[in-house]
Amino acid sequence: MFEVFGIPVFYLNELESPNIEIHGEAVHHPMFPDTRNLLSAMIEGSKETAVPYIQKTIFLENFLILRIYSEDSASCAIIIGPSIYSAMDEKTVAMLIYDNEVPYKYHQELYDYAVQIPVLDKLRLHLAGMMLHYLIYGEPLEMLEIMEHAKVLDHHANLADKLDLELSKKRENDLLSNDPLHPLREKRLFEAVRIGDKEELLKIYAARKGNFYGVLSNRSQLSHLKNLAITGVTLATRAAIDGGLLWEIAYALSDLHIRRIDEINEVKQAKDAMIEALMDFAEQVRSNREQQVSKNVWICQNYIFKHLYVPITVQDLADVTGLNANYLLQLFRKETNIPIREYIQRERIKEAKKLITYTDLPLSEISSRLCFTDQSYFTKLFKKQVGVTPIQYKKYRSMEIS
Repeated sequence: MFEVFGIPVFYLNELESPNIEIHGEAVHHPMFPDTRNLLSAMIEGSKETAVPYIQKTIFLENFLILRIYSEDSASCAIIIGPSIYSAMDEKTVAMLIYDNEVPYKYHQELYDYAVQIPVLDKLRLHLAGMMLHYLIYGEPLEMLEIMEHAKVLDHHANLADKLDLELSKKRENDLLSNDPLHPLREKRLFEAVRIGDKEELLKIYAARKGNFYGVLSNRSQLSHLKNLAITGVTLATRAAIDGGLLWEIAYALSDLHIRRIDEINEVKQAKDAMIEALMDFAEQVRSNREQQVSKNVWICQNYIFKHLYVPITVQDLADVTGLNANYLLQLFRKETNIPIREYIQRERIKEAKKLITYTDLPLSEISSRLCFTDQSYFTKLFKKQVGVTPIQYKKYRSMEIS
């Protein structure tokens, strides 16, 4: 095996110290100067199976492990490794050192070690496992069998089961809201970014329970909060672009905040990182909108966004702007190319699409909540703007989500 693939090979008896080592001029991992420690770590995480499989490490190394069974008990094992799928460069090693908090005294040794690890792609490593299994057991394995088996063993594979478990935990701890509009909270947060409404953004953020995204790191609260903030920046970038902000500005602001978040080393700073980023995006969108339309028209748009679930009259908008109603009608149409009443209907249909997609509310209730006079009028207007009826839209969205 060593001569064919050029990768170190170790044979262990009773899963203890190596009885046979063949590794040529290979350099040992500087953090595991005693080979037994490294191999013990491999075995501790190994699976109870006679099929060869690949064990990965935090340093991107791959170890091919085959347990040798005798009388239904695992008494021996062969480990082939380390190898890597592609050669490491200096930047990759530097990131590994940073991510794994490697002490400075090991930096140069780790680099020397990483650059000499044999390169073997995943397919050839699986082929090595097939050959090894045949040599030991005298039975051929199909490539598909090995790869399917690897999927079952991979702790990332059973995502559906993990999702069910996570939901069960949330139900047990009463973390899921009974509010049918709960799935829209995240949407509303980034909708506030999209229209540049900092006041609404702060109100939604302050009213949240927990967070919108679940736990993004099981190891560290600091890592979780930083991951959460980066997720928020990513979504805010798209929301700001949708709100009319030039993509060059949006991505530049995104890069700025992600770099800041990456440098955070205190939990308190990490807690504030996302809302600070979202506020910056909202401010940029607001400034951009103010340049595109007058302040009074922007005030109208903002008022409409906040009051989609209550009746809105032209006089209401005239009152908040301090303008004559007839003048406001002309001004709004001149700057937006759409009459105020049509604009209100358009925004309500947008909101209806979200309610249809993310809640189980009946169409009659959605129509009523959004202040449409009757459901038939709501259906007619919806089809005019969207191109399909609400029932057809709900069916299409259900198919996409499923």
